[in-house]
Amino acid sequence: GHVTHPSPWWQQAIRRSLRMEVLQKAAETVGGIAGNALEAMHSLRSLHIVVSNATEVPVFLVESSGAEARTTFDTGLEAECAGLLRLADRGELRGTIKLRLGEGGTELLGIRVHFSRLGSGEVLVQFSDKDGRMHRRRWVSSGDGAVTIASSTFAANVVMTIEGSECMVRIVVGQKEDLCRRSLRPTLLENHQKAEAKFSGRFVFKAWDSLQLLGFAEWCHNQNSTALVGALFLMEYAAVVAGLGGLSLADRAFMLNLLVCAFIANGALYLHSLASPTPLAPYLQRWRSQDESLSEHAESALLLLETAALRCSAPLGHMAQQLIDRGVQLHDPVPRSRPSRPSVFSAAGGDEEVLFQKLGTLKMKEESLKHNADSASEQRLMALVRKCVHTSAWFSIRRKALFQAAEASLPEGDGRRAMRRHRQWVPAARRRFDLGTLDGEEAGEVIGRSRRRCCALPCRRRTWASRSATVTCNSMGAEVFAGLDGGRVTDPQQVLQSLGCESLPYRAMSTNSKSGEFFFFSGDRRYLVKTISEEEGKLLFGMLPGYQEHLRAQTRSLIVRYAGLFCLDLIGIGKRYFSVMVNVFDPEMAIHDTFDLKGSMFMRKKKEGEKISKDEDWVTSRRRLRVAKETCAELCAAHEQDAAFLESYGVMDYSLLIGIHDTDSTPVRQGVSSSGIWSMDARRLYFVGIIDFLISFGLSKQGEHFIRFAQGHSEDASCVDPLTYARRQVRFVRDLVMSAPDLEDGNSAGTEGTLRVEIEAAHGLRVADLVGFSDPYVLVSLGLQRHRTATVARNCDPKWNNTFSFAVDEAHLHSEVEFSVWDEDIGALQGTDDFLGRLLVPVARVVEASSMKLCQEPLKEVKQGRLSVKLEFAGVPRNYFTL
Repeated sequence: GHVTHPSPWWQQAIRRSLRMEVLQKAAETVGGIAGNALEAMHSLRSLHIVVSNATEVPVFLVESSGAEARTTFDTGLEAECAGLLRLADRGELRGTIKLRLGEGGTELLGIRVHFSRLGSGEVLVQFSDKDGRMHRRRWVSSGDGAVTIASSTFAANVVMTIEGSECMVRIVVGQKEDLCRRSLRPTLLENHQKAEAKFSGRFVFKAWDSLQLLGFAEWCHNQNSTALVGALFLMEYAAVVAGLGGLSLADRAFMLNLLVCAFIANGALYLHSLASPTPLAPYLQRWRSQDESLSEHAESALLLLETAALRCSAPLGHMAQQLIDRGVQLHDPVPRSRPSRPSVFSAAGGDEEVLFQKLGTLKMKEESLKHNADSASEQRLMALVRKCVHTSAWFSIRRKALFQAAEASLPEGDGRRAMRRHRQWVPAARRRFDLGTLDGEEAGEVIGRSRRRCCALPCRRRTWASRSATVTCNSMGAEVFAGLDGGRVTDPQQVLQSLGCESLPYRAMSTNSKSGEFFFFSGDRRYLVKTISEEEGKLLFGMLPGYQEHLRAQTRSLIVRYAGLFCLDLIGIGKRYFSVMVNVFDPEMAIHDTFDLKGSMFMRKKKEGEKISKDEDWVTSRRRLRVAKETCAELCAAHEQDAAFLESYGVMDYSLLIGIHDTDSTPVRQGVSSSGIWSMDARRLYFVGIIDFLISFGLSKQGEHFIRFAQGHSEDASCVDPLTYARRQVRFVRDLVMSAPDLEDGNSAGTEGTLRVEIEAAHGLRVADLVGFSDPYVLVSLGLQRHRTATVARNCDPKWNNTFSFAVDEAHLHSEVEFSVWDEDIGALQGTDDFLGRLLVPVARVVEASSMKLCQEPLKEVKQGRLSVKLEFAGVPRNYFTL
């Protein structure tokens, strides 16, 4: 028989060590998850309750309870004003407030809020009328939601939003006839004219979508009314408040400040007598205070805007109500840019069934490998996508014209500039457009639920087909996309021409994606429409302020330009997010080779039948971007800045998409301009862009990383943490993608020059191992560039004499070269590497001195240890090629 010989002792030791490393990695992963949960349980949580008084009687705070309570209204909340109550506690948060309407105290509103440790919330609202009858409503939510309760006279509309450790409850207290129209709330202007319900005063705008608010502002402008500024303010206020959820505290404060400066701080509302400055003065004074924290400053801005909105709503609401009573047509939701050509879309409120029948006659020129272009779900989705994009683009064009008219009505100076800045920079406005209704079967097919039951009850007959759904489109951050690159490729007029109702039919796209999402090209191939998950949609929305700032500051950025982000909300059925991206390639150029590069060499090879090559294919074919040294330096600098931006948002797994047009195969036509990059010999045209950056390093990716670690591919696999991913891709691009053959030192020259670093020796390092020694090595970093010395075993006074080169770009001039000394622990039994000290050297000092030598410089963050290094900077001429 076969005799099994035991493995040598050293092989058994290696296996045991690997098993211990896997177990340690698993323990670290589980410990990290548990640590995050414990941190959420014990972190300081805060509850913000904003109360808006829309009654004619004051509102008094009766009682508040919580570990910490602070209120901005001590006596009474006057009519058409807003106040704030803030509660804070660690772990679970329980807060109770009671509001008395009027001095008699006959009307009481009591709200008890309980938020658990991990984010779910429970709200108990009770309202007692003057006869003593108690009205209660219990509401459990883990996200956004709203309830409305009413007594015989007054009512309250309560909206709750939960965002991580911060929670907000917004309450509007008003007359019953003002707030209790939710069941009668119309969705389109035609229904407004038919509705018998009368909306009184300030709450006529609550039921209007963004197009109706825009139509009212246009009517004010056409009538030469001084109410134009107020109408624009209410339209922008609704969009800004709707977009606050999902943003960081700093981004919320920035967006609120833009709106305050554009309409209130510059006196625009006062000039047109829509809001008296006297009631707003205390709010404005508090907003201008320099003693508040960032959260308090954002709260002050929100209170100021809320109060100003109440003040403006009263006169404008009566004006709008009169227009509704007279049957005035305020707007046409879907205008036709080319009447001679029949549109595939009817006007708002038209027959959706006829709409889809017309769309069914469109002939798709390409077919997706995974989706049938003739399927009903794809046709219906394309119909709604086209209508959403058209409506949003047409809204942006009309909004810009109205703002320019409002700016012209203001005197020259800071006030006009503040309004223009808001128009161009508002980062995350969320605008709602009502698109009509669909029957349940059609709505279910759009979001992929046509075969599911409507609820968890065992009733087989109650399916989606038995329900109809109101369809709303939420356009998010349209102003961000319209301003990218000066509107060169994302201008709403261009989007309307390529994707609007009168554009060419969409084309289905062949893709290697495993996500199961839909991909469409516009008829002219300028834009790509892609459905995305809800998680990806919310992530992109939260990134919009930083995305806007980065692309406007880094005009050479390689990050793909988005032209739109939308959420189709089929009320009662579900949601579907989709994005509109600018094509990285020139639609006029034939692309002969396409590469998707992540910087990973593990399982990154093109499979049979795939059209797009990957990292291994790029390396084995010895491909390079053969460009001039100035172009090479600027491309590498732009890519590193982009990777740093994406790493700051905790995303990874993005790709560098490269398309190559070979002029030998297809000569470039005369007069055709392109945004590509020419090779040095002018035989190839390169198109480069960073795509697919909406993947966060969450639990699923952490689990995948753990599996790759167990397989021995923790470093070369695609799934790694965001910082490691960014550094690895930056190194891959500099070493294996770019090529500048006329550089003396490879690709180490940046836009500013080259930094040579020599790590000589260390002295007196602390003992980190139990055997009485350390095994030190040094990591030296500049931006996302990093190099590592060799490890010197069993030595607390090591000598390395290693030399490395770094590319110095303009962004590096304000950063520091970091030297971090570590003790290497081999094997899991010794644990992870131990920190032995850090040394930071400002790049500006080295550039100014050209050469710098630090002898036995003390290490920071440790009690002992010194490091000796030498730095030399060599600049480059200032005549750079501009991309």
